[in-house]
Amino acid sequence: MFQRYGLFPGYTIQERFDSPRYYERFLATENADPRNWCVIRCLNKELAGTAELRLCYQDACRHYAHYQLDGLIPVREMGTSRAYGFYIAYAYEFSSLSIGEISALSQHHKLNMSPAFMMSVLLDAVRILDVAHANKLEHFGVIPPNIIVSPNGDVYVKGFVEVAMRRRYHFETEMLEKFDAPEWRRHEAVGVASDVYAISAFLYQSLTNELQPDEWEPRWMGMMDVLNRSGVPGESLTAMMSFFQHTLAERPQQRFSSYSQLAQALERLLHEFGGYQPREVRAEILSGQFDDFPPRMRVENCEFRSDVINLITGELPCISAEMPEPSEEQAVLTGLTGMQRREAPSESSGGSGGDISFEETLTSSPLEGIETRVLHRSSNSFRTINPNLRASIHASPLEVLARSRYQILDELGSGGTGTVYKVLDTTLTEVLALKVLKPELVSDAAWLQRFKRELKITRDLEHAYILPAYHLEQLEGLYFFTMRYIDGKNLSEHLHESSLPLMMSLRILTQVAEALVAAHDRGIIHRDLKPANIMVEAGTYHPYLMDFGIASTLDMPSLTIEGQGIGTPFYMAPEQSRGEQITIQADVYSFGVVCYECFTQKLPFTGATAVAIYTAQQSGIFEPIRDLNPMVPPAIAKLVESCLAPQAQNRPASMRVVLDGFGRMG
Repeated sequence: MFQRYGLFPGYTIQERFDSPRYYERFLATENADPRNWCVIRCLNKELAGTAELRLCYQDACRHYAHYQLDGLIPVREMGTSRAYGFYIAYAYEFSSLSIGEISALSQHHKLNMSPAFMMSVLLDAVRILDVAHANKLEHFGVIPPNIIVSPNGDVYVKGFVEVAMRRRYHFETEMLEKFDAPEWRRHEAVGVASDVYAISAFLYQSLTNELQPDEWEPRWMGMMDVLNRSGVPGESLTAMMSFFQHTLAERPQQRFSSYSQLAQALERLLHEFGGYQPREVRAEILSGQFDDFPPRMRVENCEFRSDVINLITGELPCISAEMPEPSEEQAVLTGLTGMQRREAPSESSGGSGGDISFEETLTSSPLEGIETRVLHRSSNSFRTINPNLRASIHASPLEVLARSRYQILDELGSGGTGTVYKVLDTTLTEVLALKVLKPELVSDAAWLQRFKRELKITRDLEHAYILPAYHLEQLEGLYFFTMRYIDGKNLSEHLHESSLPLMMSLRILTQVAEALVAAHDRGIIHRDLKPANIMVEAGTYHPYLMDFGIASTLDMPSLTIEGQGIGTPFYMAPEQSRGEQITIQADVYSFGVVCYECFTQKLPFTGATAVAIYTAQQSGIFEPIRDLNPMVPPAIAKLVESCLAPQAQNRPASMRVVLDGFGRMG
């Protein structure tokens, strides 16, 4: 039996919902009029114990409450709870189904849902987002539970408050990461294009019962076949493919840039699928799928309390960092909530490993009397964290490294798997490069194994033109290894700044070819050869081949999922893009692309999408090197162009053949 009275002034809790990780949700009735139902939402107790989070949540709620727009769940009241801090009460006037629930019902054949049904729902959601954005209410983080349909077929969009918190503190959602736009996954800036991606991902999943492919995956090129198998009419496939290419593109700037553009595209699609389905039609399709409303109410008498300030009748008081101490009966939920009061650690425990009681976190400022810490680069993470949060929030890599022997001097670069720093080894007084595996990938056995193999492969090669790697270390769950620090720029940076002299390019490329021959002789295929992975030392122009993170070896050919190509599309061999088993010919191809770019300042094959690049590669048509740079020796130009053949068997047989060709020019 959980506590029903006094948790939220003026309300009686009727039911506690299953809630996302960072929040609590309750179904409640007003004490003054039990016929009025509402949903109360608040931070969970751990987060509410941190002043910064509490105040940020209050600001987000107050900002949202100013808007009275069609399609938004109206706010009834906001107030403060002694047990949970700030809360917001939404009107609850009907049961609803999210688009995720609707899609699940359709997949289990409990609902006959046509493509036009989901397109119509998503079109209404996009129009709501467009109006909200025009009124300076931003979302940018739509997930399936955020779009709901009422019994009368109306569409509502919610989650604005939660996404505002997520944008600032990188809160995780309960959904698969795939539903997030790539920029969400990379913790980059989000915008309208992020919602464009998410809306399109929902549509793709509802049509195919599969998650959408990323543009760099080989599945992207098989999208039309998937749609065809899913029953999309042949005459509509072209329009559907065009839609997904403009909404699921990897880069935000390649997607529709506004909600209105997305709405127009959905309207055009609806013409292909029978037209827009209005609310009346949707209500008929969904009839019988909703829970009864109102829910069965508890019958005990409840005491009337009215000490909240209504949005209409008065101003909401600000919440200070210091909150009043809750009474014994108001402090915590017990019984069905599964949450018990926790005692503060005793002196004998030394204060370690115990939890601070919720009362202590609220009776004084989190900055006074409670152990706190400040994280590096705190603008991108929690700035103040009390001990209650430490079990659920990973320390940042910079914070962990600050407790190691390595002093961070600079960030050299960041990619999909990790970040490289310039560090000072304080034990040996030596400047090194240090590569950190992203903390979220540590729990992925395949990525962790790949990270370890990168070090082992690089360390075992021991070649003059391969960047030396030293030691793998693990500290507090963070994995990293050290490498030689090279004072210079990678080849990509050189090419973007200016063209290298021809003889300099030939010398660098010859030395890179030597490194590849050495790797191939050891049975190692690099698989991600590109200018960004060739470090060039300042002054000497000595090249170092690096980043063997996705390399293959003969004893362990691949750690990737079968059928999945990993690499950089511009430099990947066509067979690698298709996710096929690859050979040293893939490195020969990539080396040819790097040479072509060095000689001409252009890429041989380009395109706005991975599919377009792959199509250009398959054509084998490119501008001859000597048409762009007549200074390149004819024999070298012919050799490099032969490396670009679409079919592996038409390329030079090995990198040694290529190296010999370069050597004859020496």
